[in-house]
Amino acid sequence: MNTDMNTERETCRTLQEIDNKYLSGGERGMGTSQYYRRMSGDSVYTDAVKDFMEHAEAQWFYDIIETEIFSVLNKHGIADKYYLILRVENNEAKIRLEDYKQENIHTKEIPFTDLPDGELLFYVTWYRAETESLNSFFEGSRLVTCMPIED
Repeated sequence: MNTDMNTERETCRTLQEIDNKYLSGGERGMGTSQYYRRMSGDSVYTDAVKDFMEHAEAQWFYDIIETEIFSVLNKHGIADKYYLILRVENNEAKIRLEDYKQENIHTKEIPFTDLPDGELLFYVTWYRAETESLNSFFEGSRLVTCMPIED
């Protein structure tokens, strides 16, 4: 494990500090420069989501998106945008999925996490590539997860 990243992670006592230091603040500009896709999923994520998972050592977060959240959204139907709220308090996490009316659709409770306390907002939306250059990457509709700075 990279000791520099570990040292930096220890200095962030809240999710908001991680957000300010690595995601929204600092040198990050608006938007994303690249989309990332895992081998097994029909979903993609952006630079800020990637940075969050790396700096917070929270790859499990995207595992939940690819499995539970993807499944719930497939059953729920397609809307423009969903809100995914990660809330951590006293080493317990709750992931809440809300629709565009901010009504709760699904909640996942995590009995233990080493993430710092706080709350982060993610957007989850369906994307259908309309240009030839993106079609090869997205291959039809994909679930895209991003953060508000990239919207």
